[in-house]
Amino acid sequence: MKYRSSERGCLVVATRMRPQLFKGDAANFGPKNNLSQNEARALLANIRSASQSMRLELKFVPAPGMELEIFREGTFSAIPRWRVIVDGFDEKPEVDALQKFFASQGFKMNPSSPNYEWRLTSELLEDYARVRRLAALAGRQGKSARILSSLQNTNLDIQPFYWALLTINPGIYSLEPIIAPEGVATLAPLSSIARHSNVTAAINAGFFGVSGRNRGAPVGTLFVKNVLLNKPHRGRTCLGWNKDNRAAFGEVTWDGNTFNNNDPHWNSMENIIQAGPFLIRNGNVFIEPEGFGNSILNLRHPRSVMGLTEEGKWFFFVGDGRDGMHSAGFTLREVAAILKRKGASYALNLDGGGSAQLMIGGHIFNSPSEKRERPISYGIGARRR
Repeated sequence: MKYRSSERGCLVVATRMRPQLFKGDAANFGPKNNLSQNEARALLANIRSASQSMRLELKFVPAPGMELEIFREGTFSAIPRWRVIVDGFDEKPEVDALQKFFASQGFKMNPSSPNYEWRLTSELLEDYARVRRLAALAGRQGKSARILSSLQNTNLDIQPFYWALLTINPGIYSLEPIIAPEGVATLAPLSSIARHSNVTAAINAGFFGVSGRNRGAPVGTLFVKNVLLNKPHRGRTCLGWNKDNRAAFGEVTWDGNTFNNNDPHWNSMENIIQAGPFLIRNGNVFIEPEGFGNSILNLRHPRSVMGLTEEGKWFFFVGDGRDGMHSAGFTLREVAAILKRKGASYALNLDGGGSAQLMIGGHIFNSPSEKRERPISYGIGARRR
């Protein structure tokens, strides 16, 4: 029986944690050795008991002048289910042909075309052996498969949460907006953007629209090294900064030559992005709708945030979500409460959801909700001075 790396990790934790989640030889686990109902109930009872106090807190220095804090708390406490997504289709006829093949193998797959890319998506599956078989079938057809976990009940009292907070010393690093290698009218994964820009760390930035496969444009202000790449969007917060590490938060307008605002500091800003809502101002939680709907404002989602601490250091924050087995997600107020406890003086919400991603030294330090990088319009990079 071959295990995926994540499965091996889960078995190691389950057999070595105290108290143990189960007793016995992990080698006996597999599709041919199903758990009995009594064993499953006992395992879930142990998980519920362990989750009451399960927490991981870790701080380390991933690069000089940076400190990364990782926090994980809780576990899922229901029988999980999974969905398999098969990617890599260019044309609808290819989707139809593979859909028929999967049907002949006993799997119902539904076609869709989000963001101008065709894919096939399974129903929720309860038998993980079938999940692995479906993923293997996709691989033998030359297609990549993603496995997304789900829960039968997403309103559980105990849920897992994961977030990562990177603090950046402005005396060692300067921040800058970083765009896709082929220009501001295109979309690319953050890893590609960060590698092309040669920055030490990066986070996804503002919202964007999609106009084609790997094509799109920012929503709102994007001002990079004194060059306006995209105009302001009315009613949403901007963040500006310059090489002297002076920053400004608020709404701006563009008159064709300069930014107009009651704060004169805006005209000294060399970089400006726009996202929203504004979460923390002068150390106080202050959230206004800024034209966003209930889902973004009040429901749990993956989140990305950037801002300044009381000590004048920059920070990048990412909270994972939409994955019942990994992290349930965060409301804006939950994120703001975390950041306030961590000493944030100013915080601006960025694009979240499947775009939320934090990279340091070429490594991803969160788990994107779609289990792969989403092509985005631009990010924020930290470059060694």
